[in-house]
Amino acid sequence: MKNVEESLSLLRRKGIIEFDIIQGLGFPNVKEVQHSLRVDPRTFYRFMVPLSEFSNYEYVFVADVDTYFLQESPTMLDYHLSRSRVLGLPISNCVRLNADGNHSKRLTGFHFFKVNQYKEKLSEQINDLFNSAQNLSEFLNGLDWDEEALFKLVSIGFPIEPFKSKVCIRPWHGLHLGAASKHKIDRKNKERYYNAKGVTQLDMTNSLKLELNDPVLIDLLRLVPLRSFYNFLRFFKIPVKHLFMLKYIWSLRLKSMVKGVFEK
Repeated sequence: MKNVEESLSLLRRKGIIEFDIIQGLGFPNVKEVQHSLRVDPRTFYRFMVPLSEFSNYEYVFVADVDTYFLQESPTMLDYHLSRSRVLGLPISNCVRLNADGNHSKRLTGFHFFKVNQYKEKLSEQINDLFNSAQNLSEFLNGLDWDEEALFKLVSIGFPIEPFKSKVCIRPWHGLHLGAASKHKIDRKNKERYYNAKGVTQLDMTNSLKLELNDPVLIDLLRLVPLRSFYNFLRFFKIPVKHLFMLKYIWSLRLKSMVKGVFEK
């Protein structure tokens, strides 16, 4: 949390006050949750925040915590409002396809909804999961993925068929930093970025170049050098001359040297 707190402090010094972290909501103790998921059950917690927490908001967008969002046109909000209208639901998401091209029983991790209409249908169910490890355990039983649990949750209050329509496109909003946490982006994720729907490689490259003109981002990267961010710059063949790279490169060299000593 130290890096997060220092980053938030830096943003506030720059006059950027829109970001905050809310702690202590009181989710079920993960040790008491019995499940069959292939991932940590806490990955589903983002979809079961009590909707009363959003009473002062009109819209909510739930995403992966390690997504770096890039500027888009239309904006993210306009995009999802448009998709919501097309689907005829207060939600913007879509059913993911399996490797064979058939529809799975998983939505995507990018989940947009209109608070009031969503609350009418799912508030009680979400509260039941939030307040009871036993209820959550029973709900997750037999599921493999957190997005599969989201599919199950949404289907309680809304029809699923619209999310399977041809007009339902999995959006691209930026970079999934977890895909580049190692030295290179693996083949699966390279294909994801080469074949992203609704955006070209040139769009991605130009968006990322614009980000590097942001002095606040550079200050953040000096404070917390991200290997994954640098790997994306390399992937998109964007030259970097900023000071934060020196700190990043030396941290890698030091790790390499330490590893070499222990392997000898």
